[in-house]
Amino acid sequence: MAIDMIDSDLAITRMVLFEVGQLERPLVRWMAEMKQVDPRVFDKLQQAWLERYEQKISSCYKITQQPLLQNVTLAHMPLAAAMMPELLNRQSLPRPPAWYRSFARKYQTNALGFITSSFLPKPVRRSDGSYYNRTPNNLREYFYSFSDSGTSLPDEKWFDQALQDCEKMERDIPHLLWLAREMVLREDAASSTESMDSRLELFQVPEAPQPSLKTLARYKEHLAKPEGIKDLEFARSFVREAFESSEKILTSWHLLKQPSLYRAAILPRFVRLVTGAVSRTQSVRKVAEAFLLSPSLYSFRFGGGENNGIMRLGRQKGLRYKNPPPVKSVKPDCHPCSSSLSSPTISSDIIAGCLWMIAAAADAVDLEWLLPACKKALAAEDVAIFNRLVATVGLIGTPDAIRGMVRLRARVRHATMFNALERSLAKAAAASGLTTVEAEELLAQEYELDSTSCHRLNLPDGYAAVLSITGSGQGSIYYEGEKGDRISKLPPFVLEQEKCKALLKSMRSDAKAISADMLVHRYRLERSWLTGQTWTLRAFIERWLIHPLLGWLARRQIWLVAEPGGSIRTCLFGKEATTVYDPDGNKAPPLHPDTLLSLWHLLQK
Repeated sequence: MAIDMIDSDLAITRMVLFEVGQLERPLVRWMAEMKQVDPRVFDKLQQAWLERYEQKISSCYKITQQPLLQNVTLAHMPLAAAMMPELLNRQSLPRPPAWYRSFARKYQTNALGFITSSFLPKPVRRSDGSYYNRTPNNLREYFYSFSDSGTSLPDEKWFDQALQDCEKMERDIPHLLWLAREMVLREDAASSTESMDSRLELFQVPEAPQPSLKTLARYKEHLAKPEGIKDLEFARSFVREAFESSEKILTSWHLLKQPSLYRAAILPRFVRLVTGAVSRTQSVRKVAEAFLLSPSLYSFRFGGGENNGIMRLGRQKGLRYKNPPPVKSVKPDCHPCSSSLSSPTISSDIIAGCLWMIAAAADAVDLEWLLPACKKALAAEDVAIFNRLVATVGLIGTPDAIRGMVRLRARVRHATMFNALERSLAKAAAASGLTTVEAEELLAQEYELDSTSCHRLNLPDGYAAVLSITGSGQGSIYYEGEKGDRISKLPPFVLEQEKCKALLKSMRSDAKAISADMLVHRYRLERSWLTGQTWTLRAFIERWLIHPLLGWLARRQIWLVAEPGGSIRTCLFGKEATTVYDPDGNKAPPLHPDTLLSLWHLLQK
């Protein structure tokens, strides 16, 4: 994703921005001096000038309606009004920079914004966007574009930082940068549709928490094409970058609100704008002055903050289609400048489209990063993103996908998130011919545990590491020496071996996963009190007692037994699946094959 800029264009742009800085800094110092006279000096100058000019217009043209009079006079305020101390009944005011005085003499009325219209773009009309997108046409609005404590327009420092951001973004998040630049490109009405990437259209999908069958079929058909795999890799990389590049998930994909990403995205367009203006005027100075006289599009104060380096440029209008659909007629706006035709705009939020393509591919490899992304969305309480992620995981539908969703469910407290997760889990289980409960039990991971709920890992020189379950269900590791005795830690010459390091790292990961799984399984058992779930003896033995992980948990619970004759009693299970004990620890008769079991509760009668 190379930047299409040549060295000469970069040099010209930096020259212009250097001049902008040279012009703005004296203006900022002058504004600070003016505010030392009175913090509201510009408001008061404007009000005093308006009162004087209104009287003149009213007497000449006999206009008495106050709103109309204010509109007429406000649009004719000259730059020189800031140099009239008599408006404030003062002898003098701080002297503005030379360039400001020069233009104040040259343009006596309606000066702000009009003199630069031939070589710099103007903001959109009021009917096309926000009220604040228009060019400032009075002193108060004009001076609000500048801060009295620092520069508010791009200068050579901004340019140097933008170049660094381009290099960093290209290296770290190239796919997010692609989208940001595509947004800037399509926002520009002067850009060619030939330079647009049709991939943005590819990832447009209806706004919904789950993909429709039509959407999945469309992506499956696309994956069969030669470019399908390349687009799939793009979708994976884009989603991963979005979740890994920021602590806060970009739910609305306001990429251009990120200062570094904005600077890297806007720089190519900004360079074209500046070099084009220089080419038409044949003057670096004139272009620099144009930024000072029409600051609306370029002031950081209108871009979301004084020090973030973000302008309005590239962020004020909707994004155009590469091949736009037919224009729809809409109800005309009340504003006389509005149009009865609405130009269709395309969405920059493509994360759903990327996820649905990943779901259509249904590759289990994607679970390695999708499940951590689900946890991150859950922690951020990002409902929309979480619902789409679990829908994608559910459509992949492998045993690992089901296990991952079961683990997530134990953490979910948000009702909408929980319902979305339950739907995805049920669909994934149904695709395997199981109910959700059956899938949870049959697909519970064993972690290579044996019938004693332990896993012994032989290490070099006769040493061993043993993974077991202790306490209330925590995975833990202990070590054995050459003679089989338990030791507190392994000797250094064993730990230093690369093979040993890898084995122990894997075992520690399993111990952590066992602790997490046991919490999930305990939660499922507790939930059975509410659902009234029961097990036949055969299903209970196959799914619980024989399983090395679930069996450890089941043997530490008291079970309620309903026998065919109607008798009800409680029991405990021993090491053997058929060995039964009463609550006092005495051996009890074997259970009848038609027995139903449920988890006993202290409050049950």
